[in-house]
Amino acid sequence: MGTAVRLIRPHHRMESPEPHPPEPVFFDHDGGIDDFVALLFVCLNPSLKLLGVSVTPADCIGGPALEVTKKLLSIVGLKDVPTSEGTLEGVNPFPYEWRIEVHKLALMPVVTGCECPPPQTILSGQELMAKCILESPAPVTVVMTGPLTNLAWCIQQHPKIVKNISRLVWMGGAVEVPGNVHQQHHDSSAEWNSFWDPLSAHQVIHAGIPEIRIFSLDCTNSVPVSDELIRGFGAQWRDPVSNFVGGAWAQTADWTLKNGQDPYYAWDALTAAWLLDRDLCSWKEMYIDVVRDGTSAGRTHLCDHVSGGCRVLVAHDVDCRRFHQLCWDALRLPPRS
Repeated sequence: MGTAVRLIRPHHRMESPEPHPPEPVFFDHDGGIDDFVALLFVCLNPSLKLLGVSVTPADCIGGPALEVTKKLLSIVGLKDVPTSEGTLEGVNPFPYEWRIEVHKLALMPVVTGCECPPPQTILSGQELMAKCILESPAPVTVVMTGPLTNLAWCIQQHPKIVKNISRLVWMGGAVEVPGNVHQQHHDSSAEWNSFWDPLSAHQVIHAGIPEIRIFSLDCTNSVPVSDELIRGFGAQWRDPVSNFVGGAWAQTADWTLKNGQDPYYAWDALTAAWLLDRDLCSWKEMYIDVVRDGTSAGRTHLCDHVSGGCRVLVAHDVDCRRFHQLCWDALRLPPRS
């Protein structure tokens, strides 16, 4: 096989005369600003059935992130969807100044004006993930916009769970582009979701999940959260979903000035948006592996099958204009019937 890369173009599907049942989905996120936009994309996608949501305490403070999650679910009419915070920690913490951004979201008027639903479960986030996947009558699509820690735990504790996962859709990694980890004693080759818990990323990639689709920095670098994208929500600010998304993304306007690096990207939103519009991007079939430790910890690199690489599909060639329009069109409450 070698390290050959095969291009897979999006194809336009004919609409079936018979509606398909909703695709069961479990969503795991790590509480960054963009994670909540991804959550809303999942919630408002009529082709999906959301089984549950777990919060990995990586790019956030877990308590406020769970609160915002529950309130957004309530806003979109899904307050009965079970949610829980994971209890597992990675080995390479996100910067604290990034993690506390979730407090700003928790104080947005559209969030504070919503009553927080009562807990639906006493399970931890990772236990909730396992329960929802194992008990689903149909194989589950697992969407993760943070580290793969909770899923790695599920696979370790319940090896047969892989048989009830149809695909993993993950925002993570940097295969043919530089990473975004700029920490002492690291060579900047890794992306943060992979770097936070490199061992779990390695374990999940090698777990035998039949289909793994990765939205790595290779494609998300083409979708910065621009002023144009944010301003587009101004015309629909009376809608609570659009109000939240526009306001949340507006808080990233000074990202480059504060961090002195890249702009804020729609990393997670793009990942979840693909489930609504499968023609947003093309795909490259690749064989990759994950570096587990050392100065390149978390690096996702090309590696042929013989040398231990695992087959994944890596998104590329994103239609940025189409993505912007999808954000404005989809991130609002549906009309009342």
